[in-house]
Parts: sequence; structure tokens; C-alpha cells
Amino acid sequence: MAGLENIIDQIRQEAENAARLTRETAEGEAAKILAEAREKAARIEEDGRAKAAKETDDIRSRYESMARTAGRQAVLSARRDEIALCLDKAKEAVLAQDAPAYFAMLERQIGARAAAKAGQVILSPADRKRMPADFAAHVADIAKKAGGSLTVSEETRPIEGGFILVYGGIEENASVEALCEEYADELSDTVAGILFP
Repeated sequence: MAGLENIIDQIRQEAENAARLTRETAEGEAAKILAEAREKAARIEEDGRAKAAKETDDIRSRYESMARTAGRQAVLSARRDEIALCLDKAKEAVLAQDAPAYFAMLERQIGARAAAKAGQVILSPADRKRMPADFAAHVADIAKKAGGSLTVSEETRPIEGGFILVYGGIEENASVEALCEEYADELSDTVAGILFP
């Protein structure tokens, strides 16, 4: 039986060795898997931090860009408002001139538009009332120099100032409002150059 016990001890020893080897191999594999998992988790965490930092920078850049754009738009809007205010004041100054200066300006405008044909000049109700007595004669002389004829109409139009020039069925709006609109870009550039050098 001593031989049997030796065989059993040998089998037991081999089983213990195999179990120990399996356990050591499993523990080694588990340690390796755990190390890889920790390494992978560290990479994921680092990638997450880098991604979050990049997203934070991107968001910050977008908001800074939006803020700069909003600031520029606010400045441009304020400048447009200032220019519009200056143009309105210029229009008011033109309309508020005394009659001799105002009607001399109208005569220059009529002279620039007079044609070699028969027509009429139509004023606003307010301008018709304050029209100098010699204005119609001056208009006729201006037209004659251009080879045509013009009369100041009894009719009025609802304009703030300036005139409507009528040749046949064609009307040219030379009211102060229309002239301001016609030259708005040019005047805006001039005003902007003065206000914002």
C-alpha cells in the first residue's frame, strides 16, 4: 500500500502543482487584463479631458466671435443712427432756410434739370404760400436758357419741400426727401468721414 500511497501523493502533488500553475496563470492573466483596463481607462480619461478642453475652447471661441460680431453690429447700428440723425438735421436745415436762400437753391436745382421743352414746376403747399413774387419769372428765365419753357403750377403736392418737375406726362421728383434718398449713400459716406475719421 505504500506504493498506492505514493501514487496518490504523486497525483495529489501533480494536481496541486497544476492547480497552482492554473491559479498563477489565471492571476497573471487577471493582472494583465486589469493593467490593460486601467491603461485603457486612463487613455479614455485623458482623451475625454482633451476632448472636453477642445470643446470648451471651441465654445469659448464661438461665443467670443459672436460677441465681437454683436459689438461690431452695435457700433455700425449706432453709426447708422448718427448718420441718419445728421442727414435728418441737414434736411431740416434746408427746409428751414429763409425764403431767398431756399428759393435760390430751388432755382439752381431747376436749372440743373431744365429741358428744351414745355413743362411745369409743382411745389408743396407751404412753399407755394411763401414763394417770392419773382420766383415764377426766374423759373421762366431758367427754362428759356435751356431752350424750353416752365411755369409754376397752381397745383401743389404733399411733399416737405423741393419740387416736382413735369414735362408732358413725365414727372421728376426733386423734393427734398427724394434728393436726400437719391444722394443718401454719397451723403452717408461724407457724414461718416466727418463723424468717424
